[in-house]
Amino acid sequence: MKLSTNYYQNYTNYPNFRAVKLSAEEFNKSEKIIRNLKNKRVLSSEYQTWKKDLFNIFSAHILSEAKHKAKIFYITEDVFAELSLMFAEFVHNIAKTDSLEILINKIDEFRPSRNSLKPEFMYKSLDLNFSRFIHDIKRVDMITEENLPSPKSAVDIEKDVNRLDKIIDEEDLSTVTKSRMKARVRGAKYKDIADKENVHKTSARRSVRKGILKIQQSNGVIPPEIEEKVKIFSQLLDCSEAEILKAALKDIDLLYMDLKILNQNIDNSVDLLKCTKKDFIKAGLRFPQIFHIKAETIMTNIQEATKIFQCQQEEYMALGLKEPRLFYTKPETINQRIKELSRGLDCTEQEIKDLLLRAPILNFHAPQTLISKVKAAKKAFNCTQAEFIRTVFKQPQLLYLNLDTMLQNITETAKLLDMSKEILMKKALKQPQLFEQKPQTILDNVMGSARLIGCTKQEFIRQSLAQPCLFCQKPETNARKANIANYYRKLKNVPFQNTVAQVSDKKLYNQIIGLLIKREELKIFNESKINVCKFKLDKYLKSNSQINFYFEIPDDEIVDGFIKYVQDTSVKLLGKNIFEFQVMK
Repeated sequence: MKLSTNYYQNYTNYPNFRAVKLSAEEFNKSEKIIRNLKNKRVLSSEYQTWKKDLFNIFSAHILSEAKHKAKIFYITEDVFAELSLMFAEFVHNIAKTDSLEILINKIDEFRPSRNSLKPEFMYKSLDLNFSRFIHDIKRVDMITEENLPSPKSAVDIEKDVNRLDKIIDEEDLSTVTKSRMKARVRGAKYKDIADKENVHKTSARRSVRKGILKIQQSNGVIPPEIEEKVKIFSQLLDCSEAEILKAALKDIDLLYMDLKILNQNIDNSVDLLKCTKKDFIKAGLRFPQIFHIKAETIMTNIQEATKIFQCQQEEYMALGLKEPRLFYTKPETINQRIKELSRGLDCTEQEIKDLLLRAPILNFHAPQTLISKVKAAKKAFNCTQAEFIRTVFKQPQLLYLNLDTMLQNITETAKLLDMSKEILMKKALKQPQLFEQKPQTILDNVMGSARLIGCTKQEFIRQSLAQPCLFCQKPETNARKANIANYYRKLKNVPFQNTVAQVSDKKLYNQIIGLLIKREELKIFNESKINVCKFKLDKYLKSNSQINFYFEIPDDEIVDGFIKYVQDTSVKLLGKNIFEFQVMK
């Protein structure tokens, strides 16, 4: 392919990629041979021997340099032959002033012939600034009608275009990006591409830039100037070069940022958000656009958004560090999404606001997509729209899970548990984690819980149908709750049961301490008649801060956790511990 004359004339200014480094022994031998070669009066046989000896010294270095330059410049495998020929010509025509240093520089500065350069996306020295299209044409062999040499046949031109198309097609790029890149290959300007698609020129340019960078990265031919900038950015942001490249593939404009502005934006935003620099950079690497936003703009967005959501600025800032797009999304855009979702899902705007605060990622799904998903789920799960929305409010991530995956999970779980899919689906609407948890994990929970509690698989399933969250809890958690409940029964002198009371440990502990307190106060020895299901330790302590209790209780594996909870609660509310326990072995 043709390369502009202007660029070829400036070859001498092009940076070297690798220097030939001779050992001390090779250096001394080479200098001696070159001195001999400068003597034109020597015998021809000696001259040929010295040339051969010099080539033997340099052959390994030439091979290494050829491999390196082939990776940078070539499609073909003939670079070693070209470089060797250049070396031979230099030695044959050596002048009196030629030195070892000149020979090494000659090898370093070796450049391929005009027609052997790789196409744009494989060419090592691709210019960083792709927006300057005319400049790009001078730097790389991008195929355009103006840039193709006139002697080139139509068949060769078609081959060049097809070769670039093949490189583009083989990369994992979106259909839109591939189309834009192919248009560029054929000489289209960014404005032409943008006008055709009815998008902004910047959008077209960014996608082509990202596509080129991705192809370069896949083929290990990142341009030197980009490599250097990536290295500087990784040091500045205290992260790996791989993380910078990954961020650049999300936002190619990151590589074009002025480092002074980048530093200033980061420092000001860290001060504003009252977070660590590390946390802000972590958020920025996930969504690099935040690095471009001034702290003043972020503050304005936060103030307006908190009015919409009716929440505290600190709460919104914390959400933004998890979902950085909140910081640079216009509040009016968020407000419009809320109104659309409210109408489409037949909910109040406040309900939608609460949902979006719980799962901020939903702010960045198109409202119509979420509305359509709810309607599809209503049909798939044979429920009303209101029922599914109530489920979504419990587990917002259901709205960005794949519907087919959710259905498959329910079907496989029901099969593993030997139960009706329809029944399990109804339970999943109350315990939405069933939609997303792996079927094998649920089976393992059931089997492990039954074993630890001491009941059969079917007995545990019956309990879980009444309390669906038991399906999703770890066996150890279910067993612990069963043990706490049985300790309570032990103190009440009632029979043990192989059941799980699906309430928090705190509520179970409250029943135990409530039983002990009521028994002490009433001096009633028929403990089974004492009802303390609604006993609240916090409320009791506030009303009886001057009383001290001493209890003798039987030993059990749950005792340490129970005592710690009761005494910690006393200290937290009263500033002192009013409970002493004697554990009877």
